[in-house]
Amino acid sequence: MLSLSARALASKLGEWRDDGAAYKGLADRIRLQIVDGRIAVGTRLPAERELALALGVRRTTVAAAYSALR
Repeated sequence: MLSLSARALASKLGEWRDDGAAYKGLADRIRLQIVDGRIAVGTRLPAERELALALGVRRTTVAAAYSALR
């Protein structure tokens, strides 16, 4: 199984924030990366805390985004 570091995912996401809820914007951008094939299906995403630190957001934002993706 492939895994993606928090730093690599953060760089792939680019500008993901919009006027809506942060977790929705993050989930939408990750979903788009998967649909476009830039992140392979089945790739292990980084731990919530690591991604939160890389993006400069709270862990709960990442947890909510991951939950929305599930």
